[in-house]
Order: sequence, then C-alpha cells, then structure tokens
Amino acid sequence: MRSRIQKTPSAPTEREILKDIFAPDGGLIGDAVGGATDEVRTVSPDDLQHILDKLDETGASVVDKPGYDGIWHEYPDGSGYGVRVSPDSGTTIDIDAKPDLPKGLKVHEGE
Repeated sequence: MRSRIQKTPSAPTEREILKDIFAPDGGLIGDAVGGATDEVRTVSPDDLQHILDKLDETGASVVDKPGYDGIWHEYPDGSGYGVRVSPDSGTTIDIDAKPDLPKGLKVHEGE
C-alpha cells in the first residue's frame, strides 16, 4: 500500500500578491484617463483607500529608497511599492513587481 503525500499549496509570492491587488483578473485595475499611458491608472478615492488597506496587510518592510519622494515598502524578493503625494494627482502608489506587472505602473486617485 502506497502512501499518498498531499502537496500543500505554497504561499503566493510577493509579486503574485501585488499582481492580485493591481491586476486581479489579468487586466489592470482602474482606468487610463485622458492622455495617460496604460501603466498610469486612476481609481476612485474609496478604491485607492481599499488598495492601501490591502497593501498594509501584506507585511512589506519600509525601507529607504534614495531619490524616492515618499514612503517605499519592499519585500524580500525585491519587489515593492511606494506611496507619495503628487501635486497634480494626489495620493499615488508606484509599483515595482516586474515582470508580473508593467514597468512604471502607478495608481492614483481621481474624481
């Protein structure tokens, strides 16, 4: 009689967590508004707060990122995100989770 070893599902990687937040169904959240490129997304203030709440639960460490004008959060695999206030766009989240998400991805609040 052979014993069957059940594989336990592995925990998602940090990049997968970010992908689940910013591209839950394969497409990026929010909209590219006006002349914005596809990697610049606009969401409602409520949606932005919901995203920030989800990100707070992920356990990223706050690190110093020279040249970044905000608070940068980083995961052990090197992926991460930053939160800053843009004079033109308000609260903005910059995401670095290449190759799972587009380079230069940012999400900010709109009306």
